[in-house]
Amino acid sequence: MNRKFDQTEVSLAPDQFVTLHDCKGSRVQCNRGSLWVTQDGDATDYVLGTGQVLELEHGGDAIVFALMQSEVTLKQPAHAPSPLDSFGNMLLALLDGMNTWIGARFGPQAINSRKVRNLRGAM
Repeated sequence: MNRKFDQTEVSLAPDQFVTLHDCKGSRVQCNRGSLWVTQDGDATDYVLGTGQVLELEHGGDAIVFALMQSEVTLKQPAHAPSPLDSFGNMLLALLDGMNTWIGARFGPQAINSRKVRNLRGAM
Protein backbone atom coordinates (compact mmCIF):
# COMPACT_ATOMS: atom_id res chain seq x y z
CA MET A 1 0.00 0.00 0.00
CA ASN A 2 1.38 3.41 -0.99
CA ARG A 3 -0.17 6.69 0.15
CA LYS A 4 0.64 10.37 -0.15
CA PHE A 5 -0.39 12.12 3.07
CA ASP A 6 0.14 14.91 5.58
CA GLN A 7 -1.47 12.86 8.34
CA THR A 8 -3.55 9.75 8.00
CA GLU A 9 -4.84 6.91 10.12
CA VAL A 10 -4.54 3.40 8.74
CA SER A 11 -5.98 0.11 9.90
CA LEU A 12 -3.68 -2.80 9.08
CA ALA A 13 -4.58 -6.48 9.18
CA PRO A 14 -1.90 -8.95 10.32
CA ASP A 15 0.94 -9.17 7.74
CA GLN A 16 -0.31 -6.07 5.89
CA PHE A 17 2.15 -3.20 5.39
CA VAL A 18 2.50 0.41 4.28
CA THR A 19 5.52 1.68 2.33
CA LEU A 20 6.60 5.26 2.99
CA HIS A 21 8.83 7.06 0.47
CA ASP A 22 11.31 9.84 1.30
CA CYS A 23 10.20 9.59 4.89
CA LYS A 24 12.82 11.54 6.86
CA GLY A 25 11.04 13.31 9.73
CA SER A 26 7.82 11.30 9.36
CA ARG A 27 6.20 9.97 12.53
CA VAL A 28 4.71 6.52 13.00
CA GLN A 29 2.35 6.17 15.97
CA CYS A 30 0.94 2.81 16.97
CA ASN A 31 -2.56 3.46 18.32
CA ARG A 32 -3.44 -0.23 18.75
CA GLY A 33 -1.70 -3.51 18.04
CA SER A 34 1.95 -4.11 17.20
CA LEU A 35 4.08 -2.82 14.32
CA TRP A 36 7.47 -3.67 12.90
CA VAL A 37 9.22 -0.70 11.22
CA THR A 38 12.30 -0.95 9.01
CA GLN A 39 13.95 1.91 7.17
CA ASP A 40 16.58 2.34 4.44
CA GLY A 41 19.87 3.52 5.90
CA ASP A 42 19.06 2.37 9.44
CA ALA A 43 20.56 -0.92 10.61
CA THR A 44 18.05 -1.09 13.49
CA ASP A 45 14.50 -2.37 13.07
CA TYR A 46 11.84 -1.20 15.51
CA VAL A 47 8.83 -2.90 17.10
CA LEU A 48 6.15 -0.49 18.33
CA GLY A 49 3.37 -1.39 20.73
CA THR A 50 0.20 0.50 21.56
CA GLY A 51 0.92 4.15 22.38
CA GLN A 52 4.50 4.15 21.09
CA VAL A 53 5.79 6.66 18.51
CA LEU A 54 8.80 6.52 16.19
CA GLU A 55 10.21 9.48 14.26
CA LEU A 56 12.01 8.30 11.13
CA GLU A 57 15.46 9.86 10.91
CA HIS A 58 16.73 8.64 7.53
CA GLY A 59 15.73 9.53 3.98
CA GLY A 60 14.67 6.79 1.61
CA ASP A 61 11.89 4.28 2.09
CA ALA A 62 10.43 2.73 5.22
CA ILE A 63 8.07 -0.19 5.69
CA VAL A 64 5.49 -0.28 8.50
CA PHE A 65 4.41 -3.92 8.91
CA ALA A 66 1.54 -5.08 11.13
CA LEU A 67 2.49 -8.00 13.38
CA MET A 68 -1.18 -8.21 14.45
CA GLN A 69 -4.39 -6.24 13.78
CA SER A 70 -3.18 -2.64 14.23
CA GLU A 71 -4.24 0.98 14.02
CA VAL A 72 -1.50 3.43 13.06
CA THR A 73 -1.27 7.21 12.57
CA LEU A 74 1.26 8.35 9.96
CA LYS A 75 2.32 11.99 9.88
CA GLN A 76 4.72 13.65 7.42
CA PRO A 77 6.77 16.65 8.52
CA ALA A 78 5.88 20.10 7.29
CA HIS A 79 8.22 20.89 4.41
CA ALA A 80 10.26 24.06 4.57
CA PRO A 81 9.36 26.47 1.79
CA SER A 82 11.74 26.54 -1.15
CA PRO A 83 13.54 29.79 -2.04
CA LEU A 84 11.08 30.18 -4.92
CA ASP A 85 8.12 29.84 -2.50
CA SER A 86 9.68 32.47 -0.22
CA PHE A 87 10.24 34.84 -3.14
CA GLY A 88 6.65 34.31 -4.33
CA ASN A 89 5.28 35.04 -0.84
CA MET A 90 7.39 38.21 -0.63
CA LEU A 91 6.18 39.33 -4.06
CA LEU A 92 2.53 38.71 -3.08
CA ALA A 93 2.98 40.75 0.11
CA LEU A 94 4.52 43.59 -1.92
CA LEU A 95 1.66 43.54 -4.44
CA ASP A 96 -0.89 43.46 -1.62
CA GLY A 97 0.76 46.53 -0.06
CA MET A 98 0.73 48.32 -3.42
CA ASN A 99 -2.93 47.41 -3.89
CA THR A 100 -3.78 48.90 -0.48
CA TRP A 101 -1.81 52.08 -1.25
CA ILE A 102 -3.43 52.51 -4.69
CA GLY A 103 -6.89 51.87 -3.25
CA ALA A 104 -6.35 54.50 -0.54
CA ARG A 105 -5.14 57.11 -3.08
CA PHE A 106 -7.44 56.43 -6.03
CA GLY A 107 -10.25 54.16 -4.78
CA PRO A 108 -13.87 55.08 -4.05
CA GLN A 109 -13.16 56.41 -0.54
CA ALA A 110 -10.39 58.69 -1.86
CA ILE A 111 -12.63 60.04 -4.61
CA ASN A 112 -15.49 60.70 -2.16
CA SER A 113 -13.19 62.51 0.29
CA ARG A 114 -11.86 64.73 -2.55
CA LYS A 115 -15.44 65.63 -3.55
CA VAL A 116 -16.25 66.60 0.01
CA ARG A 117 -13.06 68.72 0.28
CA ASN A 118 -13.81 70.42 -3.07
CA LEU A 119 -17.40 71.18 -2.04
CA ARG A 120 -16.22 72.72 1.24
CA GLY A 121 -13.65 74.87 -0.61
CA ALA A 122 -16.32 76.12 -3.05
CA MET A 123 -18.55 77.42 -0.27
